[in-house]
Amino acid sequence: TQKSHIDQVVLDNLSWEASAAFRLESSSSVAFYARNDHLGLAIPYDYQDIDHTYEPDFLVRLINGVTVLVEIKGFE
Repeated sequence: TQKSHIDQVVLDNLSWEASAAFRLESSSSVAFYARNDHLGLAIPYDYQDIDHTYEPDFLVRLINGVTVLVEIKGFE
């Protein structure tokens, strides 16, 4: 990777997440990004009175300074 401080991108899905990493690398809007693998970013939420956590796939910093959380989903 050129836009990630981590020298490799861990991919759970070779087609969807690999495609996302490729697009993040090639986008002129992306300053840098990281795959949220063992980084510990988890967003707590409550669903039907049960506590859960959501872990987005990528953290992306755009060149305008905005940070975006990206989740990759394929087909069921």
